[in-house]
Amino acid sequence: QAAPADAHKEAAERLKAAGEKGVGSILLGGLATAHPDYTLLKALVQVIADATKAQTGFLPAAANSVGAYLAGALPHVAPGATLAESAGLTVSGMLEDPRKAYLLWGIEPAYDLGNPAQSLKALDGANFVVACTAHRSPSLEQVADVMLPIAAFAETSGTLVNAAVTWQSFRGAVVPQGDARPGWKLLRVLGNLMDLPGFDYSSSSDVLAEVQGLCEGAKPDNNPR
Repeated sequence: QAAPADAHKEAAERLKAAGEKGVGSILLGGLATAHPDYTLLKALVQVIADATKAQTGFLPAAANSVGAYLAGALPHVAPGATLAESAGLTVSGMLEDPRKAYLLWGIEPAYDLGNPAQSLKALDGANFVVACTAHRSPSLEQVADVMLPIAAFAETSGTLVNAAVTWQSFRGAVVPQGDARPGWKLLRVLGNLMDLPGFDYSSSSDVLAEVQGLCEGAKPDNNPR
């Protein structure tokens, strides 16, 4: 059992005093998000917030983290930020229990994943790896059977959703270079080639309109329960 030091006691008293005035806040940022016990950290923060009458807040690790939730681009979340009926595998789950094939999206395996050695081993052992990327790199060349060029950030239109759930759309500033195509268009073509339903978008605005329709009524809620 941990024994609180004077600094911990002072922080608790200050937080409690701020909470009683209605101005107390506890924020979790990128380091907490990346921690393997993030769920536990959120639960502990909520217990502290309840005890001190403070508010909780989360600073997303990336520019479109909230957008990913709204779009259902997470293993346990469906479009519209609703709970999925059946959860898929997390990134760590797909690497701990290697797959036969992988589709990488804007990832450098040697730098962007929590355990580079494990990641490269899993990808090296796969039967087929497709990397959708705006840049070549030695680690991608090591593991990828095919590299498909996608447009860089400034070369495509899209929408970001910030922590306040403000939708912010933007246009591409320059034309994609060479054979590169906007990411949504590449995914649409892959869906068409596999005869999957729903891949009939003609612009990123079509994708945006569908996601916004599914997210109608969705509200941010920091309460983990």
